[in-house]
Amino acid sequence: MRPLPRKFLGDEIILANASPDLLTPLCVSFDKKVVPVDLTGEDGQALLAAWVSSRIQMGKPAYLLQQSSLLPPGARELFRGAIGFSVLRPSVRPLPRRLERKCIPVALQRLDGLPQPADYLDVPLERGLILGTKATGFHREELFEGEPARWTNGAAKVIVACSCRLPA
Repeated sequence: MRPLPRKFLGDEIILANASPDLLTPLCVSFDKKVVPVDLTGEDGQALLAAWVSSRIQMGKPAYLLQQSSLLPPGARELFRGAIGFSVLRPSVRPLPRRLERKCIPVALQRLDGLPQPADYLDVPLERGLILGTKATGFHREELFEGEPARWTNGAAKVIVACSCRLPA
């Protein structure tokens, strides 16, 4: 990955929704303060909502680095890239010998607010983490032949809280 220009974002803190083993390469790549946040649970989503709200009150945007290729409704993409690495292909017999190449998408996004339930109309929710939704049973997003996908534990579901009235 190429580093961002030093003047880009100044000394802003970037929240990162990425697996822990990617945080060090991301800190080095971006040369910024990167704070991990797990958006797969309610605590992480609440933390992000509070952070974005506090930044808006100060008249400043919030920045989110996601291990995802999906752009949340209302967000502005500032940077997109991928981290590639090799791992041993799992096997029991014979012992692992073959390397497998993996590619994990990352995107830096500017958030000027959080999406509202109506923003999710006609948005495919199964492909990746969508801010403001409650998703359980999914693993982190990966790329397969260039397309985003997520493995499930067999009992995955996505819930979008909606307090709006729908037309009859």
